[in-house]
Amino acid sequence: MRFLKTSSVCGITLWFAASLQLAASSHPEVLVVYNGNSTDSYNVAAHYIQQRNIPTPLCVITPPTTDFLSLSDYTTSVKTPIQNCLNTIGKTNILYIVMSYMTPFAVGDGPWGKAAIDSYLGDIWDKYT
Repeated sequence: MRFLKTSSVCGITLWFAASLQLAASSHPEVLVVYNGNSTDSYNVAAHYIQQRNIPTPLCVITPPTTDFLSLSDYTTSVKTPIQNCLNTIGKTNILYIVMSYMTPFAVGDGPWGKAAIDSYLGDIWDKYT
């Protein structure tokens, strides 16, 4: 009976330690993008990377608006800066792009009509367009 209690305590302790390690693990595969025109956007992005333990630097964009962008505004103020960030970090090192608060959410006149900005970011290198 004593062995069961000791092994249970050891098992729980190991599980807890593993959970803490997993929660504290680094996430270098994530790129967080914020709007340089908004202090709130930066604050939310900085809080997010701290809470999620993301070591990659933040990527700044300066869009003219925070809702719908024209295709040319998307290309100039979102796509190109993010491509520059990806080139700096390494194209194959990033698996996820997270847009912070106060960043645009759609492109209004692109090849797919009005579409979520995520759809465009999913093909940031124009491999499929």
